[in-house]
Amino acid sequence: MTEAGRSATVTAWVWGGGLLIASALLPIIATSSLNDPATRATVGWIGTLAFTSALLLFAFGWRGRGSVVAGRPAGVIAMTVWGMSGPLSAVTAALLPPYDDASAGIYEALYYVELLVWLAAGIVSVVAIARAGVVPPPWNRAPAWAFAAIVGVGVAMQIAMVGVAGRPDSQDALLLLSGADSLVRTVVPLSLGILALVVGLRGEPQPETRPSVQVYPPTS
Repeated sequence: MTEAGRSATVTAWVWGGGLLIASALLPIIATSSLNDPATRATVGWIGTLAFTSALLLFAFGWRGRGSVVAGRPAGVIAMTVWGMSGPLSAVTAALLPPYDDASAGIYEALYYVELLVWLAAGIVSVVAIARAGVVPPPWNRAPAWAFAAIVGVGVAMQIAMVGVAGRPDSQDALLLLSGADSLVRTVVPLSLGILALVVGLRGEPQPETRPSVQVYPPTS
């Protein structure tokens, strides 16, 4: 790899990792340290856009280098959709009428559509990253592990919410489950961001080279 190519890869992965870390920490700052609702919402939006920017940077790379899906169309499209799902969801929700009995069906349908799109884009993305071979193993499977953790905790929370509904201690159980879900959604992008920084600073792995053997014509 040329020095310019290595520099572009380092830029893509280091900046992408930094943006992922920011996307994990900014919501915590917004909810725990900011009292003004407008400022809190602004910081939350910045965190959402940081996640989107990170996925776009990982998908497209920097100056044609550093795409974690090797620039393959399926992976690039899936990561773009995955990254844009957050901002698009927020914009769509802002355009809908206020939630009430009349609009409840619209909100429910939108929730399931967004969930299916998010799941499909996430599955295609993590498979594309694992198969591209750009990120050195075993770290090329880290996004799949992280995605499985988020989905697994989310599914467990939904099942548990149905199970504890109506019980006297349901409020405490729901708070515990919600805390676990929030923790996973913070730890996962934070861990992946740190991993991207470390792998990016090490540089893209060089392909293995072996001395060529001349078969024909025979050497004298």
